[in-house]
Amino acid sequence: MHQAALALPPGHVLLSVSLIDMAAAAGAAPESLLGDRIRYARADLRLSIEALSRLTKEYDQPDGGLSPTSISRYESGESLPGLREFRLIAESLDVPPGWLIYGTLEEKKPEFPDGHPKLLHLWPPKLPQAGRLNYQLFGLSGSDFLSW
Repeated sequence: MHQAALALPPGHVLLSVSLIDMAAAAGAAPESLLGDRIRYARADLRLSIEALSRLTKEYDQPDGGLSPTSISRYESGESLPGLREFRLIAESLDVPPGWLIYGTLEEKKPEFPDGHPKLLHLWPPKLPQAGRLNYQLFGLSGSDFLSW
C-alpha cells in the first residue's frame, strides 16, 4: 500500500489516498477501471463529487476545473477524460497518473510479441506494384531494414 499525500491550500487538513492494487483483469484494457480508481481515491479522501469538482478548480485557474457531471461520467465509465481533465484529476487527488491508468504502482512497459516493437512487424512493407519494382531494383529486402 502506498500513501499519496493531498496538498491543499494553507489552513486545510492534509489528506492522503491509500493506494491499493486495482489492476484490470488479464486481457482487459488498463483504463477500463479508470472510473473505479477515481471513485476509490475520491471516497478514500472522503470527498463528494462536488468537493472534487471544487478542488479541480484550484488546479485549473482560470479555466474553472471539472463539473460534477463530468466527474460522474468518468467514474461511471460513460466517458473517458481528455489529457487536461486527466491531469486535473491526478493533481487534485494527488495520485500518480500511472496508478490512475494501470491501477498499480509498478512501472509498466509496453509488451511486444517476440520482444520486437510493433513497427518492426511492418517490414517488408506492402508496396504497390510500382513500389515493389523499385524495391527489387535496389536489391533491398525486409532484413536490410532490420539491421540498424
